[in-house]
Amino acid sequence: MADHLNSEQMVKYRDRALAPEETVAADRHLSECPQCRASVAALISGEALLGAIAAARNDHLSYEQMDAWVENQLDETEREFMMAHVALCEPCARQLRAYESYAPAMSTLIPPPAREATRWTDRALAFFRTPQFAVLATAALVAVILSPVVLREAGHQSWGDFLAPARPEALRDLPVNPDTSLVYPVSEAIEEQQPIFEWRNTGGEAAQIFIFDAAHKEIAHSAPISGAEWLAPVPLDRGAVYMWEVRTAAGARTASFRVLSQADHEKLAAARAASASPARIGEMARTMGALSEAQRQFQDEIRRDPADSSARKQLDQVIRMRGR
Repeated sequence: MADHLNSEQMVKYRDRALAPEETVAADRHLSECPQCRASVAALISGEALLGAIAAARNDHLSYEQMDAWVENQLDETEREFMMAHVALCEPCARQLRAYESYAPAMSTLIPPPAREATRWTDRALAFFRTPQFAVLATAALVAVILSPVVLREAGHQSWGDFLAPARPEALRDLPVNPDTSLVYPVSEAIEEQQPIFEWRNTGGEAAQIFIFDAAHKEIAHSAPISGAEWLAPVPLDRGAVYMWEVRTAAGARTASFRVLSQADHEKLAAARAASASPARIGEMARTMGALSEAQRQFQDEIRRDPADSSARKQLDQVIRMRGR
């Protein structure tokens, strides 16, 4: 669709009244044409926009849908609907990736049902005719065009703000760091006193790592490193807050963390000595703000008991708290 959409096409697109092939062509054109996107947006009233955005917020994938995805229980149309949704919804895409990270532990529970082979075009056209696609496409278009304005007025920065679980009270003085190039430890509590700092170094550039205390006094630093890990050379004090910094030619990246207090460290050690379940230890670690340890424990619980839906939900919450 090289030409701009005319007024009749825009109205039909808004009302999802176009034929499937016309809808696909219009979607492709709108993704490349700011002028037509603005014109379509102008057809929708502010009240309708807010309603559509509210509907989109409440139409995220359920835990049952994600369970069905990893267990291969979806038919072709349902699976294509989920693929279309996660392509437009980053929070749901992140959740689904988290589910798939431990899918091997569950993949033997239910074998995938046999399906009659159909042409890809038939499946695609069938999906475009479903009511779910009409609702999803309308809400997605509205969200893409105007969600930054509406969310800013509501005091939010992204859809993730609506979905992010509450962080533990133990982390109230550690700012959330959205920089995913820093892996560990970031905005959380850790159990070890000599952590291995991890970051992403996709370009292979040399980096130097610095550790500072809460007063910004340097504790230690590394020689130039071309890898992406570095072991702290000195023990850090329990209960203290620290900041670490990765310096490269491109600039500096920083993150803060806390070393668990002696009391919390002893509580976790006692739970392990008493052979508490991984789920129980994970709950304790999460309350203490030790998010990475909580994530490991919930993953162990799922490997131990793949049917534990509570552990799966808690694992998903911890992964979203960590944001990496």
